[in-house]
Order: sequence, then structure tokens, then C-alpha cells
Amino acid sequence: MKRLVILLLTLLPALGASDVLSSPGGQLVRQYLDAFNGGEAAMRAFIEKSPTATPTEERISRYRHMKADLVSLTPVRVVAEDAGSIEVIVRNAAGEELSLTAMLSAGAKPQITGLRILYGGDGPPPPPSGPPEDESKVLREVQDLVAQKAKDGKFSGTVLIARGTDVVWQGAYGFANAETRTPNQADTRFDVGSIAKSFTRVAIGQLLEQGKLKLTDKVGAFLTDYTNPTVRDQVTIEQLIDMRSGIGDFFGEKFEKAPKDKIRTLRDYLPFFAPNSLLFAPGTQQRYSNGGYIVLGLIIERITGQSYYDYVEKNIFARAGMKNSAFGFRSSGDPKQAIGYTTKSDSGSDSPDRRPNLALMPARGSSAGSAQSTSPDLLIYVQALAAGKLVSKSTLDKLDIHPDGMGIAGGAPGLNAALDTGIPGAGPASYSVIVMSNFDPPSAEQLSEEIRGMLRRAK
Repeated sequence: MKRLVILLLTLLPALGASDVLSSPGGQLVRQYLDAFNGGEAAMRAFIEKSPTATPTEERISRYRHMKADLVSLTPVRVVAEDAGSIEVIVRNAAGEELSLTAMLSAGAKPQITGLRILYGGDGPPPPPSGPPEDESKVLREVQDLVAQKAKDGKFSGTVLIARGTDVVWQGAYGFANAETRTPNQADTRFDVGSIAKSFTRVAIGQLLEQGKLKLTDKVGAFLTDYTNPTVRDQVTIEQLIDMRSGIGDFFGEKFEKAPKDKIRTLRDYLPFFAPNSLLFAPGTQQRYSNGGYIVLGLIIERITGQSYYDYVEKNIFARAGMKNSAFGFRSSGDPKQAIGYTTKSDSGSDSPDRRPNLALMPARGSSAGSAQSTSPDLLIYVQALAAGKLVSKSTLDKLDIHPDGMGIAGGAPGLNAALDTGIPGAGPASYSVIVMSNFDPPSAEQLSEEIRGMLRRAK
């Protein structure tokens, strides 16, 4: 799961070059830029001092790509800063100016908890900052961008843009089923990948509010039969949520060799990670953990006496009004469910042609990911969170879920989804962008990034 908080910033006068990065937040950005320009060893050292839920090697891989593309980054001016974030204009080796936003933790010694650099990656860079444009003009540019990507075979899926609670544009492109030529539509269901971890967090929050668990409870209080005694006796629910448990991933050689059509319940995932040693002592580090979210799902099942799937469908999807969302089985026969198409082969290598991903993915998703939903339903979900329909605001804060500033994504072979809220426009409005794709990552995330850059000019 990717988590990135997008804060509405109070604009400050642009600071002169001598004042750049003089604040405490600015000094953190300076450390990041020094590491970026210093090479991989320097960046690795920076990453190890600034742990997040994303694995170190994944962050290093992203850095290599950015380093090759940008070469170097030099601060130009601070555009905006508050207690929770700082936005800096930086210049790359080619002389292009980019926007770098760093999200900062609270406290006497803040740390960078997330970074966003608005640039195009493998594609063209987002439109440069400039004078504000009428919203309708920006939306036409967005439509042209999405249509061109679909025409070029780089995108298949749906896009939804909302201003506040109002949908201002949505579109659907490509095929849900290429063989039958069934087109994607606004109500086509796509695999949301790790966005489903948010549903698991909310379900834990509901049980917390009901007094059925505490965040400090150990796994063994509920799963007395869990294989690993260290997990039973030491790992807390909070550590599972924050990915500080030491439990690893279920993806790996065992998973790759397993028949995917046999993976139909949460317990079917356990053999791929539960017997393994912990990656580190609970609470001492943070590492992305799909396995930990399987354990959270099993705790939900043990407490409620029903399957995780049934619980979420009744207490999250139904309560929110998400009528087109489900934890269904992967199928090629449902015209409303998009088939994922991937260039990945069984061995993980790239192929020149896309093929269905059914043989690569579990028959049914889990508390770690892979529910099916639609762009309108994900907007309904965010609105339900904001309205307190699912859990209270205080519980959202405990779970670090912020519906007015959310950035999460999910991806796997043949699927990619991105949900971003609280995107500031050039005027007083803020936007939400939801992109769902049945192509490989970063088809949705990259498009979402470009759209967000465009909406910053909308008024």
C-alpha cells in the first residue's frame, strides 16, 4: 500500500535564494537533496535513517529511475510551508523546474514521512506551473491526455475527477475483456490492489470502537493457534497496522509455484509466510508487510465469527453505499469485471504482448488487497469516511487515515489503481482523482500524477 498525505498548504511569498531551505523542514529537504545528488550509497544511508512502510530496495529502485532521469536536483525557492509539509521548486540537470513536496511528522524533531516530485517519469512531464486556467479548459486537456494514452496503448480503465463532493468529469477507455471486445464503463469493477488495506484498517477501527480489541492487544489474544510464538506473544495489532511486526510478504517462490485457483480464503495465504522467521524483532523496524494484513484479517474473522469478506461487504461496502464493490472471485465471464492484462510472464520477465493475469493472481483477494470496486464507489468510500459513516474522526486519526488528504494506490501484474484526495487547485477548490486500470503499474499512478499536476492550474 502506498500512503501519501496531501495537505492544503497556505501559500507564502516566494523566498529568495539565500533563504532557501533555512527552516527546520527545509533542512530535512536539504538532507534529501544532498543524498539524491550524492549517489546510491548516500541515498541508501538516508533511507535507512528514514524508514517507511515501503521496502528499502523498492525505494532504491525508484531512486535509480529518478536519478537516471533527473541527474541532479538543486533548490530554487520555497513555494509553501506549514507545520506538516514544505513545497520546494527544484531544478534538474536539464534546467527544468519541478515541484517537490515533503510531508513532515509532528514533534520537536520532525522527519520526512512522504515525498512527491511532480515529473513525468517515463512519459512527458506534467504541464509546467503557470497562470491559472478555467477549470473547463483544464478538464478538456485532461480528457485529451487520457484519450491519447488510451490510443497509444498505455492506458485502459476509468478516470474520475471530483471537486469536493461533485463529479466534474469521468471517462472510460479500453476493454474490460479484450477477447469479447467488452468496453470498460464507469461501473466496470477493477481490482484495487492494496487500496483494500484501507478497508482492513477501517474494520479494525470499527472493532476498536466497539471495545472488542485494543491496539495494544497481542496477536495471541485472538489467534491462539498462530504458528510463530514470537508473533503470538509479542506482535501487537498496532504493529501489524503500521507494518512494524517483522512479518514478511506472502509473495515469493512458494507463492509463485502454488496453483492460484486454490487460494480462496485468508488461511490459504498462511503457508506462504507464517512458517518463516521474522524479518526483525517486533517494533524495531518498519517493512512493507502483506502477511501482517492477512493476520489482521484473521483477527477480524476470529472476533466477528464471520469471514473477512462478509464482514467488509456488510460493514463497509453496504454502510458506505458502495453498491458495486465486492471481494469476489476472479472471473473472465463477468462483463462488469475487468480482466487484468499484463506483460509479465510466469517467470516475471516482460513479454511484448499483454495477456490475462488470471493464472498469476489468487482466485480471491484478501485483507491485504484485491477487492473489486469502481471509481464512483471509491469516491463514495472517501465521502463516507469524511462524513463519519464508518468510524469516528478520532478513530480515523488513530489509524492515520485522512479522507481530506489521502493518497493510496495498489498494483500487481495486470492491475493498478490510484486514489488521491485534497488536491489543491489554483482557486479555493480541492479535487479528488481516482484512476483505475487493468494494465500493469504504473499505468494508473503515472496518469494520476499527471492529472494532479494539471488540476493545480484549475480555477
